[in-house]
Amino acid sequence: MLQGEPFDLQDLAELFSTGPRTVTRHDEHYYLSVEMQDNLEDEQAIALAEDELTTINGLALVTVDDYRRVRITGVSALDPTTGKLIPPLRVKVSDGIRARDSFSGAINGNPQEPQVTQGSPGETILALAANNNELKDALFLYGTVDHNWRGLYMVLDAIQKGAGGRRKFYAKPWANKAKKKAIEAFKGTSNSYDAFGADARHGPIEKQVVKKPTIGLSEARQLIRNLLNGWITELRSQ
Repeated sequence: MLQGEPFDLQDLAELFSTGPRTVTRHDEHYYLSVEMQDNLEDEQAIALAEDELTTINGLALVTVDDYRRVRITGVSALDPTTGKLIPPLRVKVSDGIRARDSFSGAINGNPQEPQVTQGSPGETILALAANNNELKDALFLYGTVDHNWRGLYMVLDAIQKGAGGRRKFYAKPWANKAKKKAIEAFKGTSNSYDAFGADARHGPIEKQVVKKPTIGLSEARQLIRNLLNGWITELRSQ
């Protein structure tokens, strides 16, 4: 069973309506269903599902505006008599409440019930990641690390490696020209101990190029998200 804000759970249900991993609503709860071997202990099933959910959260953070990570609260089973899901007993308390003007997902549908389609958009992208280790790593990192200077740089490393290295990365239409200046500003800023102290990616070094931030953290977050979106769009068009 999943815990999160209703609109985040609804977005996941729209992104993952079909495929080997789905998010569905039953009664008042949302459930992540992942294909895995039989006879696993609850702890093993949760560990596997949490790995899947980390990547799913990463993808949703890229494709859905104002998305926040959801979490797993336990394992459910089917009642052999009624065929209904038995909710888990372990439920965590929400960290807070926030508002969003409307549901925002990749599919336009009824906000009360997910729209089921052939080849859900989330599963289409994760199918690409299954054959692209760098994309898989980037989505996993984006879904698990804090979106601070260090965490965002780890995601950028995965993107750049996936593009074939620095030169090929900057040759991409989604990373060249104006974006190159912003990317270099992000790299220099995130590495600067003079700018951020212990929050920087590096400690004090002899030749510190950047003394003050040349890009803000909110701008850096949007930059990395845009790069991931551009990379995914390119891969989907191939």
